[in-house]
Amino acid sequence: MFEVFGPNSPEDELHAFPTFAFEVDDIVLAHAEMEARGVEFVTGIETWEDEAWSYFRGPNNYLFVIKRGGLS
Repeated sequence: MFEVFGPNSPEDELHAFPTFAFEVDDIVLAHAEMEARGVEFVTGIETWEDEAWSYFRGPNNYLFVIKRGGLS
């Protein structure tokens, strides 16, 4: 999937640069495991329809996303 967000996106600060997403099977478990290892999340787990995601900081302060689609 490829998404493009315009300058009026409600979360435009999160989409200022291309952001890579990593699909996970269990976002709650992945979030907890990553946080326990010191990963800095900048959002909680957010949802829309049947998808869930959470932004985190990676090396050099870049933002990345863990994502889970098709939760229904």
